[in-house]
Amino acid sequence: DRRFVRVIDYKTGTKQFRLEDVVEGINLQMLIYMMTLWKNGSDRYGECLPAGLLYMPSKAPMIKAEEGLEGEALELKQRKKMRMNGLLLDDEQVLRAMEPGVQGIYIPATLKKDGTLSKTSSVATLAQFGALGRRAEKLLCNMAATLREGDIDALPFVTATNDPCRYCDYRAVCGHEQDDRVREPSFDSAEAVLAALQETEE
Repeated sequence: DRRFVRVIDYKTGTKQFRLEDVVEGINLQMLIYMMTLWKNGSDRYGECLPAGLLYMPSKAPMIKAEEGLEGEALELKQRKKMRMNGLLLDDEQVLRAMEPGVQGIYIPATLKKDGTLSKTSSVATLAQFGALGRRAEKLLCNMAATLREGDIDALPFVTATNDPCRYCDYRAVCGHEQDDRVREPSFDSAEAVLAALQETEE
């Protein structure tokens, strides 16, 4: 008796959804779309709830000939290369509607034999989606306020695996040097993010 909506972003590369980045204001696009639909989409979609945010590979998978795969094995390998990644609603009916059997072939969630979700499943409760939305709204308001105040310091967000200055076309313009101050991540895992959001809500 309820309508659920998911947002899918098609990617030609290997973009990974990282909740740790989203709460720092990085890659907010899909979450903003989802929260906008959730709060203001009733005219077009009726009352709707978030089903998930997903990056979907849009390139046909390439399987190397030397892998020697044929038939079902080849087909399974191709399907797994088309697996989406993101964050889904922790609701079995919603997950089964996306992938019957919830085997983790197409979505980042897997149901175990006992009917529970595996630890590697990327899911959040409706309350956690709400907390994420409020976090995103706060981040956007802060961004707008700092821009209005003229606070535009070159303060890149650097993680152990990503330094945006390495590939930035404007590095020579912004004046940021290698030893200058940077923003560092506050969380080291999606689980830590969800736990912190839960604590904040309580």
